[in-house]
Amino acid sequence: MKNFLKVTVCFVAFFAAIACSTETKREAQEDAQEMSDDLKAKKDKWVAKIEAEIDKLEAEIKEAEDDSKLEERLEKAKDDLEEGLEKLEDATNDNIDKITDDVEAAINDVEKGLDKMKKDLEDAFKKN
Repeated sequence: MKNFLKVTVCFVAFFAAIACSTETKREAQEDAQEMSDDLKAKKDKWVAKIEAEIDKLEAEIKEAEDDSKLEERLEKAKDDLEEGLEKLEDATNDNIDKITDDVEAAINDVEKGLDKMKKDLEDAFKKN
């Protein structure tokens, strides 16, 4: 009877650990998705601002076609803004990739912990 109780407690603990780790894994995925969505929203906001600035500069370029120096400065400013947009997109994508990698690493750690706990429970069961 004593061994039966020990085995029962081990199984209950094992399944409780699985439930907790599954919940933790789900929460980590939700947090990562939320961070990813926030980064995408910020990127979209900046992209819209930069694109509006580019449109504004293009309009100024059309108005100032007679003034070649002004046109050159506006063209350079437009190129600088486009380069900034590319850098912003690259940085945002890098952050999203890093968050995804961190979440995958955390999930792998949880799964390794579950495997170890399962092995420990199997060993305890074999001993009893």
